[in-house]
Amino acid sequence: MRTLVSEVYGRQGLPRSWLARATSVLVARPATGRMDSPQGATDTAPPLPSPRTRSLLAAALLAVGSPAVALAQATELRGVWIARDGLTSRTKIVQTLDQLAAANINLVCVNCWSRGFTIHPSDVLFAACGQAQDPSYVGRDPLQEFVTEAHLRELNGRGEEAAAPLREILANEDYWYEGVGGDHFIVVHAINALGALRDPQALPLMLDILEHAYFANHDWGIEMFPAALANYGEAAVEPLIAYIERTRGWHRDNQDWAYCRTKVASALTRIALDHESVHDRVRDFLLERYNDPEENDYVFLSFTAASPFVLGRDRGIQALKNAWTRRAISPGLVGSYRELLASVNDPTSGFYEDLQTDLFDFYQPEEIRQRQHDRRDAKPEKLYWGHDDASLPTG
Repeated sequence: MRTLVSEVYGRQGLPRSWLARATSVLVARPATGRMDSPQGATDTAPPLPSPRTRSLLAAALLAVGSPAVALAQATELRGVWIARDGLTSRTKIVQTLDQLAAANINLVCVNCWSRGFTIHPSDVLFAACGQAQDPSYVGRDPLQEFVTEAHLRELNGRGEEAAAPLREILANEDYWYEGVGGDHFIVVHAINALGALRDPQALPLMLDILEHAYFANHDWGIEMFPAALANYGEAAVEPLIAYIERTRGWHRDNQDWAYCRTKVASALTRIALDHESVHDRVRDFLLERYNDPEENDYVFLSFTAASPFVLGRDRGIQALKNAWTRRAISPGLVGSYRELLASVNDPTSGFYEDLQTDLFDFYQPEEIRQRQHDRRDAKPEKLYWGHDDASLPTG
């Protein structure tokens, strides 16, 4: 069955109205033919990716053809118009697409213009009236969320055909250490897609590559790991526990290992909060890290302090006190003991960031604007202090 999502909307820089552009994407695995992929909004206009990157992305997204070809190939159209009540949250979008698939719908038109506003951020609308989008959706791009979910369903239907090139991207160290512009974000897209697909072969690969994210100072990639790993659910619990145990003491060689363990512990905590069947297993494992006198990774124990607290308040507080008493938690990182307890008791504190970041926050409008701002204001990084970079040998 072929399912199409038809978008009619405007994006940044369009000279005409928000009805000036129409594209289509596939939601379900097509019986024949190929998939159409819309042009997504980009942060800036980075240099074109290398030919190899383009070929890998093409294979991963399976993006070819045109809306007209896709419509012509569909032998029968069974369409619906998605109104506001089907876009109220990402969870609602998932439910809406589930219902459409169950009803064998293969053409979906998203209502992008409602009550005098676009549902997505629009520079054209802002120029016209001073309001960038419907106030009900500020901070979200429901259209992008809908299209992303549709793409993920298509990739999931393709199985190994889609997952293999994504794993190749993730495993290629050149993308972590050499990437610039659009290429630099390619690993973030791979992490998000593989995590969303719950590709079993990608789980050990993500754990292996986590260290490279830190070694390369790839902040955007690092931020995605807790949500991506947590999306594997119960199946990831034992591999994540094994990772924390295996890397015990490695912080003595490089503190980056402590941060890796912290991200994995955050993923474990998220799984435990979402899956009651593994809650006690994860809780007891993390509590033991704080109660174990041999566990002295103070960076890991300091930055993971919210986990024992949210998984069992009373036992968690006692475990934090035990670790604090044996000086396994650093006051330089968390403040006084009183300040530590106040922070873990505050879900808006930095301790909870990894427990709350959504798998697709990277694509939210405010995140895109922040990256635009960071790129615009970034200063060239000096390679070697004390030397003129231009005088350094190259090649």
